[in-house]
Amino acid sequence: IFIKGLLYLICDAFDRTANYTENVNKSLLEKIFIYISENFTEDCTLKTVALNVGYNPSYLSRYFKFLS
Repeated sequence: IFIKGLLYLICDAFDRTANYTENVNKSLLEKIFIYISENFTEDCTLKTVALNVGYNPSYLSRYFKFLS
């Protein structure tokens, strides 16, 4: 429960500090957060998250860089 709470704090901090534009795929961000919240006790590397939400790891890396 403690780790999941920390995950939600990190996601909240990211959401509050990200600069969203109209081009942001909000459903992708939602998919990522859902995957991580359901699998936080497992391997949640960029590669595993990307493969499970149907995107390339390089794309996800650029996606998050774009948001920050």
